[in-house]
Amino acid sequence: MPQVQLQFTSHRKACKECRRLRLGCDREVPCYNCKRRGCSTICPEGTLEKGARSRSTIIVELQETIAELRNWNYLLEEALNTLQASISSQPHPLLRDRKPSKLSGSPIYGHSPTVDEEEVLDALGTFAIRGDSGEVTSLYGPTATTEYLVRENPSLLPNFMERSDSPMSLPADIVLLSALFPFPPEPVPIEKLDDFVPHLPPYKTVIFLSELYYANYAWCSDPIIRPVFMASVVAECYPGKEPAGSLRRVSSHILSILFMLCGLGVLANPQETRRFVMAEEYHALARAALCIHPIYENPTISAVQSMTIMLHYHISTERRSNGYTLALWSVMGRLCETLGLNYDQRKLKTGCSEVREQAFWEAMNLDSWQAFNSGRAKSLNFKVITCKRPIDPDPHPGGGWFTWKHDFTAALDIVAEKAFREKGSTYSLIQLYEHELRVLTPPPSMAWPAESEKAVALGGSANPTRAMQRSLTKASFETALLHLHRWFFVQAIREMPENPFDHPFSHSVKTVIDSSHALIETLHCIYQYQPTVTACFRPLWTHAFSAAMVHGTFVVSCPHNPEAHSALLSLDTVCELFQASELITVHSLQSLKLLIRLREDAHQAWSERRASTSQVAETLRFWTNIPNPYGDATQ
Repeated sequence: MPQVQLQFTSHRKACKECRRLRLGCDREVPCYNCKRRGCSTICPEGTLEKGARSRSTIIVELQETIAELRNWNYLLEEALNTLQASISSQPHPLLRDRKPSKLSGSPIYGHSPTVDEEEVLDALGTFAIRGDSGEVTSLYGPTATTEYLVRENPSLLPNFMERSDSPMSLPADIVLLSALFPFPPEPVPIEKLDDFVPHLPPYKTVIFLSELYYANYAWCSDPIIRPVFMASVVAECYPGKEPAGSLRRVSSHILSILFMLCGLGVLANPQETRRFVMAEEYHALARAALCIHPIYENPTISAVQSMTIMLHYHISTERRSNGYTLALWSVMGRLCETLGLNYDQRKLKTGCSEVREQAFWEAMNLDSWQAFNSGRAKSLNFKVITCKRPIDPDPHPGGGWFTWKHDFTAALDIVAEKAFREKGSTYSLIQLYEHELRVLTPPPSMAWPAESEKAVALGGSANPTRAMQRSLTKASFETALLHLHRWFFVQAIREMPENPFDHPFSHSVKTVIDSSHALIETLHCIYQYQPTVTACFRPLWTHAFSAAMVHGTFVVSCPHNPEAHSALLSLDTVCELFQASELITVHSLQSLKLLIRLREDAHQAWSERRASTSQVAETLRFWTNIPNPYGDATQ
């Protein structure tokens, strides 16, 4: 035994690093704490210098640098290939017989993947949104929807749209209080609640806006059902159906629910030309109201309900960055944890268990899909959940929308965790995960109707809620399949553009194209029968944009393929829907601009029946922001 180990064992003292950090040392050499922190070499007599980084931190930084350099290397190769093609028919010497690098997380263009490889590398996620100088400014996960890769450009703001940061009809003190949300530095006097009285909308306006909210948004996510809203919110703020003269007896969190619900309601009113600015004003009032009684000092179920509606508002408008929304979800997660909403509410004997269960499960479901669409980890990620689901109000056999969305979301969380975040994924496992999703069939009341039944099942104004729920049931399933196979589809297009259906990943190519067709057909059909509600619901358009990018890439890269014509028709359909929709937000205009440019390239490639080298390079460059989330998952 080495001398240093004998000395350490005989004295039975903790190592110096554990003593410095005041950690419990197991008195082994090296000890468990030093091994876990990546500093085994200094145990037991050494200590880390102040500010020294662990080995794991350095490894993560190196992995990020490697991924960035890999992306830049591919872009340079594509640029060199394009330049060489313009001056010579011979390949450039630097591009000849390129062998795969050990650092490459994906097969090199022009080489088929080896199906015998089992090694799986760590997934870094999706680098996206590059600044003008080329630096990476955001990191999204491998499931991030395609719209998150669109560069934000303030110059795309339409002339009629007022900026969201200029609702000047609000007093400066309320705007400042809103800016301090969710952590005001000092307590706010209760008398400040009376400053909100002039901003209470008339009673009839509240009823009208609440009807718009429950018709256009609550069918998907409803943290506070209408009877509870009328009894606990409207009745408190409007005694005798008139605005209250003083709000000091009203909880500021209840007041926040009122403003936030009105904000989404006015957003769904196409007759209101200033609806975007008015919605942002209601949003600012709701944020300011939550600061009167800070949520970290006075956590309430009303705060959870208000913030859930607020997060739905951010999903619908996308005026705030994804980072802001993620931070807000984190606050929501800690709020739910403080209130103990993940535990069985009936055993807590707190009363109103149904209200708490409704709020918790709606927040959980919305967080799961926001995490999946942005590629981020869940914020409401509890190890123990004993809270019971509320009873599904749908009387049909097998339940309805409420049962389906929670069952499917739970299964999708498990599949996403296995496929994108755990080590060891192989192509055969990806196909197995796909099978796990396909066996989850929706209840009969949520099934997508046959062609002959669509007019009755989706049309008319009798039950638009069920029509929209059916469309989202269909879109959710197809979106999950598209994201599961998206990277394999891109690899097949890159490596065998002449016929990707002969590629080892041909199953992924077929699955992605079929799912993209289904997403676009679903949006086209539901918009035909329910245009007003569909225009307000942002996720359906986000999924359709991802599908359109798939079709555009396929046509530009493989214009001679028999499937290219149907893909081109689907791309035309999406562009027409985006142009016709009343959903005019900054992000949708950016998406439309990109789709129109892609459609022009696709039509040119289709008419010439050949793939332009520059167009293919430009289109595939968009997908280079998506590194391999599976490693060498090729078996």
